[in-house]
Amino acid sequence: MTFIKRNHSLLDANSTQMYYMTLVIEAGAVTNVSENLLNKDYSSDKFNLYSLKKTAECDSENSDKTNCQCAEGYKWSNASCSSQNVCSADGTVMITGSLVLDSIYYHNCLSDHNMDNYKNCNANVTQEIQTFYSHIYGFDCLRIIRYKTGSVIVDFEVVIFSAVEPSILQNTSKALTNKLSGALDLQTTGVVHLSVPKGPLPSGSNATLSCNSTTDLGRSPTWHLRNYNNEIKAVHNGTESTVTSSTLESTVQLSSLSKLWHGTYTCNFNSTLNNLSIHHMASAPMDICVQPNIKISTNPNFPQCIKSTDLPKVIVSCEVERNYETFDVSWKTVNITASITKQKDYNGSRVKIFSAQTFVSCTSIKPTVTCELRNRCSQLAEATTEVILIGVEGSFCEADGEWQATPVGHSAVIKCSGFAVGTKERPCDNNKIWGEVSSNCVDLELHSVLDNAITSDIGLGTLADNTKNVFHRLQSVTTNSSTVINTANLQTSVDVINTMNTKLNSINDKTTIDDFLQSSSNLLNKTLNTSWKKIPDTTSENLAGKFLSSVEQLIDKAELKDEEKCENLQVVSCNATRTPQCINNVFNSTVTMDSEGAISIKTTGFLQLQNYLGNNSENSTPNSIVISTTRQSKQQAEVKIKINFKLKQSRPRNTKLICVFWDTNNSKWSENGCKWIGNSICECNHLSAFTILMSKSKLEVPHLSTLTYVGLSVSIVSLIICLVVELIIWNDVVKTDTLHLRHCAHVNISVCLLVGDICFLASSTPGDLSDIWCKTFVAVEHFCYLAMFFWMFCLSSILLHKTVYVSLHGIGKTAYLRFSLIVGYVCPLLIVVITFLANNGEEGQYYSKETRWLVYKGVFKGSIFTFILPVGIIVFVNMFFMCLVIMKLLQPIKAQQMLEDKEKNSGKTVIRSVILLTPVFGLTWGLGFLMILIDLTNGIPAYVVNYLFTIMNAFQGLYIFITTCAGDRMVREGLRRYFRKKTMGISSFSSSSSVDQSSIKKSPQN
Repeated sequence: MTFIKRNHSLLDANSTQMYYMTLVIEAGAVTNVSENLLNKDYSSDKFNLYSLKKTAECDSENSDKTNCQCAEGYKWSNASCSSQNVCSADGTVMITGSLVLDSIYYHNCLSDHNMDNYKNCNANVTQEIQTFYSHIYGFDCLRIIRYKTGSVIVDFEVVIFSAVEPSILQNTSKALTNKLSGALDLQTTGVVHLSVPKGPLPSGSNATLSCNSTTDLGRSPTWHLRNYNNEIKAVHNGTESTVTSSTLESTVQLSSLSKLWHGTYTCNFNSTLNNLSIHHMASAPMDICVQPNIKISTNPNFPQCIKSTDLPKVIVSCEVERNYETFDVSWKTVNITASITKQKDYNGSRVKIFSAQTFVSCTSIKPTVTCELRNRCSQLAEATTEVILIGVEGSFCEADGEWQATPVGHSAVIKCSGFAVGTKERPCDNNKIWGEVSSNCVDLELHSVLDNAITSDIGLGTLADNTKNVFHRLQSVTTNSSTVINTANLQTSVDVINTMNTKLNSINDKTTIDDFLQSSSNLLNKTLNTSWKKIPDTTSENLAGKFLSSVEQLIDKAELKDEEKCENLQVVSCNATRTPQCINNVFNSTVTMDSEGAISIKTTGFLQLQNYLGNNSENSTPNSIVISTTRQSKQQAEVKIKINFKLKQSRPRNTKLICVFWDTNNSKWSENGCKWIGNSICECNHLSAFTILMSKSKLEVPHLSTLTYVGLSVSIVSLIICLVVELIIWNDVVKTDTLHLRHCAHVNISVCLLVGDICFLASSTPGDLSDIWCKTFVAVEHFCYLAMFFWMFCLSSILLHKTVYVSLHGIGKTAYLRFSLIVGYVCPLLIVVITFLANNGEEGQYYSKETRWLVYKGVFKGSIFTFILPVGIIVFVNMFFMCLVIMKLLQPIKAQQMLEDKEKNSGKTVIRSVILLTPVFGLTWGLGFLMILIDLTNGIPAYVVNYLFTIMNAFQGLYIFITTCAGDRMVREGLRRYFRKKTMGISSFSSSSSVDQSSIKKSPQN
């Protein structure tokens, strides 16, 4: 029996104490005693007795054995302060507290327990606490558990064998903290009540948990689960849980139960007031059966038959995750006559393996073994495997190390070792040759991260906290590239990011964002290039595309305010509400976008990713990083974005750049909505992930090579004719010094152009030429074409001297010729030698093997300018000289005085040659220079310039023939006289022969 005694002493005024007593009565008197003794109050001058109640009944069958049972509303409990187990009321309240005391007065409580100062301090503290809590009706006892440092912390327990009004407990505790000037943290059990379904519950079923209080506690509770791994998780609304709460009751509805929901649940109504915190808690376990995922295998993988009568032994293993579940295991066979014998189970740290042994006949057709696992809820899970035999005459790959013999057309499979999960496979082809090992081994920690990502939103923990944990762990794993070095780990890492993207609507925590960005950057490390490229093309494109899409969307969801820079990934966010135009720079590439109607614009740069996304065009290759831009808008508005990429490789001349974006729907690059507007700038009318592709082949002008070879052939023939003509008419036409110098210049110009054209034709197939021959031909062309212009300079300068400087009229042709030879050959030779030596004659510096000509690297950069600048100067000087000569010739009197009749006619011929050839040659190489400046990517104008230059340059020999031969009256007359003489000579010879023959015929008659 129990009763409550209320004391009347001054010190313990209104305090109560629970007492226990045993009443022994005869069985026949139980009813009478109960009616007259129980549920009555008794008073005296020193105390009052209340609620005398029967808690248990005991029957003494004999002196050695007594059977006791708790009365209705009571249960056996050791919570009482009694030395014996008693039956306590269902409404018993347990209070555990930690009281922080700052006063120096209590420091002796930290002394040795055997010392008097400790005993005095402990007695004082006990009396202070008991003075307050003994006022609560049903007070049983107070126990001081320990004293701890940190000021003085007192851990204690209070047992109250009665329901406690929460407000009374709060007021009492508040009074205690005020009296002792301390801080108090209390946890109670018995104030609130938790009900859970009785287990075990089937896997996949639903359950409802309820936590309630008879008194309004003023706030909703929190829920926690201590799972089978002893981890404490908060329970929130999620895909598998729904929490409904009020100040009196809270329920948790769970769907699709699994081992994740197995454990002890706690609901906690928490109230905090100044330095007092009270947690009204209730806990209860919920047991859930596990439905296993079975991995079945045989050892050996492929039993081998030496003879058709053999019965090879096979051990079949079924592997499941090790946890709290127990299974009943049974085995079935098909087309196997031998019995199957269970083997000893293996209990590892992570897995449990059930095994059985049997023998398979080599004549069996498709023998199979099935293992069946039945959990405590009688739910069945099974797995079946076929025992594939290597026949007597079957073809197979011989065992190789850890790889067992395997029949052709099949793959050997072995489990991953160490801290990895998964399998490795190695195929045996039809030629009995082992293939490459394919590893699906995933790092154990990374596999756990993926599991956490998959379950991050089911309701165990908040999504924000789970996300923070997932990305922190992923960042730690991927920081060490050796962990992610194989393709399986790489795919798992991408799956983690993709999984979190499907579950998140926003990311607001700065640490979470940093870990996410760093993880994404780690996956783009150059050390993982091999891993990315080992993935098959289609898989790689899908994996890289999944990575890009997931990271791009997560960045859009992240609350980014400034720039974030990682080694391989940079993000810049622009607050579009503050500026009319956002300019973001990542990895030296600039994105410009109007911010009208936008809230924020984020630009992300990805290093290396362009190499993994794949290229659906065989004629182009990525030439920039991938840049992604997203926009958060108040309204849909037209998008116009310009991206100035930093190219990985400078664009060669006449090479097209293609602006593309990653089409996530088709997993390929697309040009739709994007265009190249020059240099390395792309303009697009939509947002996505962009890059630049560079064409692998240069643009070509149609039929230009044919036109060149035809023109050069015509020029060479024309120049040979010119030289032959000069040889024929030299003595007849060259009568004056001026004509002598003019024809000498024509001959040297023709020879230089002829040699240059022959060299160009000889190098028409540079791939068949050695480097020595190629650079030799370029150097000769360089020299010959320069010499041609220098000889034209000599021609114009001599004419100027003859026309203007009369005092020099007496200078002989030998001096002029010496001057012309030095200027015409020595000057270009010096230019060529200096240029060749300055560039070491190297390809790409002095010459281009592709163009068989000098190198252009930019404005005033490259060996080409050692040709262009001299030619430009000569053309300008020649035109200036011609203007002076023409001005002099426009003065008839003075001109007649200055020139003799023959010299005057010769001078006019020279003037005509210079005036005709200089513009032609100058315009030709002017077009050549313009052709260098204008790229074929500029469109039709560039093609027109190329055609004009080719026509004028290739047919230069023809122009010389027309100007110096066909168009020169003196040359024509000289040729006419030459052929007339030849004709007359032949006629004279024919007449003489006729006369002689006549004489001979007439002679006999004489």
